[in-house]
Amino acid sequence: MLIFIAAVALSFVVLIIAMVIQDRKAPAEAEKFMDDKTEKFLMGILLSVITSFALSSSASLPENSGLGGLLWLFAPPFIGGLTFFLFVLLLAFNKKLKTIIGWVCIGVNLLTGLYLLFLLY
Repeated sequence: MLIFIAAVALSFVVLIIAMVIQDRKAPAEAEKFMDDKTEKFLMGILLSVITSFALSSSASLPENSGLGGLLWLFAPPFIGGLTFFLFVLLLAFNKKLKTIIGWVCIGVNLLTGLYLLFLLY
């Protein structure tokens, strides 16, 4: 399992490095992968993961939840990491839709936190 996580993290880093190298080789008037808008959306996704975690952590769980209560702690960072990875991956394929993809990723993270906050156990 640890090897799988390391392979995914390494491929993520290689993807970002390849996108930055391609940006440097692109003409000045071409649309870039990593511009100010992309950086703002990456920060927005990170802040939405933190907000989602705060929302799900404040949910009231019954005393008999046991290990099921760990879902409220591990789901928001997992979903957030997935949306972060999907944002960068989809950005590599279609950089014109970065605004729509970014808002969808932020919305998914916030809806995850709200769902876990109001989920009846």
